[in-house]
Amino acid sequence: MRAFRLFLCSALAFTLAGCGKESKTIKEANQFMEQRNYYQAKAVLEKAIRENPKSKKLLRQYVVYYLKTEEVGFSIAAYRRLNEISPKDDVFYDALGNHDPVIRVTAARALGYMKDPDSEPALIRTAKDPENSVRIAVVQALGDLKDKKALPVLIDFLKDSDWFVRGEAALALGKIGDAKAASQLFKLLNDEDAYVRENTRKALEDLATEDNKQAYLDALQNSDFQIQTMAAVGLAHAGHTEGVKILVAQLENPQNKNLTDVIRALMRIKDPSALPGLRKCVSHEDPQVQIQAILALGAYRDKASESLLKNLLDDRNQIGPVRTASAIALNALNGKN
Repeated sequence: MRAFRLFLCSALAFTLAGCGKESKTIKEANQFMEQRNYYQAKAVLEKAIRENPKSKKLLRQYVVYYLKTEEVGFSIAAYRRLNEISPKDDVFYDALGNHDPVIRVTAARALGYMKDPDSEPALIRTAKDPENSVRIAVVQALGDLKDKKALPVLIDFLKDSDWFVRGEAALALGKIGDAKAASQLFKLLNDEDAYVRENTRKALEDLATEDNKQAYLDALQNSDFQIQTMAAVGLAHAGHTEGVKILVAQLENPQNKNLTDVIRALMRIKDPSALPGLRKCVSHEDPQVQIQAILALGAYRDKASESLLKNLLDDRNQIGPVRTASAIALNALNGKN
C-alpha cells in the first residue's frame, strides 16, 4: 500500500512538473508573439511539441500561433493534428473570444473554410464584435456555410455602419439563395457606397431563380427605377420576360449607370423590341456599354445591324476592344460561332 502511495505521489509530481513546463513554454511563446518575434515563438512551441507530441495545451497554443500570424491553412492543419488528441476541440470557438482581433479574424476565416455547420452558432455569437475586420470575417464565414439559419443575422449586417461589412453581407446572402434575402437586398440598391451597390446587384443576380421569382415580381412594382430595373434584370437572368418593357426603357435612360447589366439581361431573353435601343447604345460614350451593345446585336443575330457592325470594324478611330467586339458580333450574326 505504501509503495502504491509513493507511486501515485511520484506520478502526480511528474504530471505537475510537466504541466508547469507546458505553462512556462506557452507563456514564453506568448511573450515572443507580443514582441512580434514569431520565428522564435514557433521554435519554442515546436521544440516543446517534439518533446511532448500529445500535449493538448501545446497543440492548442500551436493553433493560436498560426491564428496570430494569420495563416489560415496552417491553423487548420494544426487543428487537425490537435483533433487526433482532442476530437472536436473548441480552440477556434475560444479564439473567437480572444482579446486580440487578429486572432478572432483568422479563427472566423478558418471556420468558414472548414465549412463545418456546427460552427455557425459560435460565429453568430460573434456578430456584434466591435471590430469591423472581425465582423467582415464572420459575414464571409457565414456565407461560406450557406446555412439559412444565418439569414436573420446576415440581414442585420445589411444595416451595419461599415460599408465593407454591408457589401460582404450582400454577397453572403446571394450565396445562401433565399427569397427573404432578395426582398431585403433590393433596399440596398441605393446605398451610399458603390461597393455595396455592386455587390447587391451581383447577389440579386445570383438569387434570380424560379423559387425566388415572386420577390422580383413584387420589386418590379416599386416606384424606384433602380429597384425596378434590377428586378427586371433578375427576371431576365432567370429566363422571364415580365420586365422587358422596363429594360427597353432603361436603354434610353441617361441616369442609368448600369446599362451593361441591362444589356446582358436583354441578351438572355432576346426580345426584338430592344433592338432599336441596342443600336443606339453602340454609339454610347462609355466603351463598356458600347462593347456590350455590339455583342448583344451579334447575339440577337440582327441582320439589320450588319452594316453598322462592319463600319465599326473598319473604323481605325475606334479602340481595339470595340473593333474586336464588332468582329465577334459579325461572326455570331453570320452563324460562325
